[in-house]
Amino acid sequence: MPDLATLADYFSIMSDRPDKFTPEQVGYSPRPKFKEVCDDCIHYFRGKVAKRNTCEIMRPTSDTESDATQGWCWYWNADYKTFPLLDKPECPIEKET
Repeated sequence: MPDLATLADYFSIMSDRPDKFTPEQVGYSPRPKFKEVCDDCIHYFRGKVAKRNTCEIMRPTSDTESDATQGWCWYWNADYKTFPLLDKPECPIEKET
């Protein structure tokens, strides 16, 4: 049987959580522009305990933005591999190869 995590282990992990992008870094907008919206993105989910929507890659600057299910960003995707908005001519983000 594996060793159980201690409360100290828990606090250590929680204090070292990775940073998230700002809305500006991912080109986030709370208003729909394309058919791809946060609500359909693999990074966007509803927390059962907090009962609010959360993006795993972007930290919103206000609670309004965190629940904007019709918002979008350039990193929208449904499979962690395909990023259709990065191919849009107006996308300012450089794709690395």
